[in-house]
Amino acid sequence: MDYLTFEEILEATLPEDDVELPEWNGAVRVRAITGAEWAKAKRLATNKRTDALNEIKFAALLTVAGCIEPKFAPGSDQQLLRQAAAGAITRIAARIGELSGFEDDEDDDQGEA
Repeated sequence: MDYLTFEEILEATLPEDDVELPEWNGAVRVRAITGAEWAKAKRLATNKRTDALNEIKFAALLTVAGCIEPKFAPGSDQQLLRQAAAGAITRIAARIGELSGFEDDEDDDQGEA
């Protein structure tokens, strides 16, 4: 069996896919995100006092991190996406999660090693 080198792992291309959005009459192109990107989105979407995850904020953060066409800017675009159709944003975020190998109910520390 041939084993990967560290360099080969780092150079691996993250998987991509298109997400059809009938409510927007089009599609977006998304990619898998890294463990660090997933953990950051979870941290930013979690209320520090109650430890509750704001699912719409989390979906918007995942969309900003993983959408490659169109490319969204962190901050202002994430805020605007939170006001967009929840079904579309949730579907985009779910596909990014699938491509990345994460589930929404996984441990918040996933990917932080």
